[in-house]
Amino acid sequence: MIGILSAFGAATSWTYACFIWRSQTQKYKSIDINLIKNIIAFLVFIPAFVNLNSASELK
Repeated sequence: MIGILSAFGAATSWTYACFIWRSQTQKYKSIDINLIKNIIAFLVFIPAFVNLNSASELK
């Protein structure tokens, strides 16, 4: 299940990152766009991090 969520999150993050780069490069600096992308990726992967943490506590 973690692999499926991670794959879905990676594909979603990559797609949204390409959208941001194409649509926002005239308005924002590249460092701002990278910060936005990293925040979005972190939010997408929070469920996987929580699941890994709870799974490691069970062992």
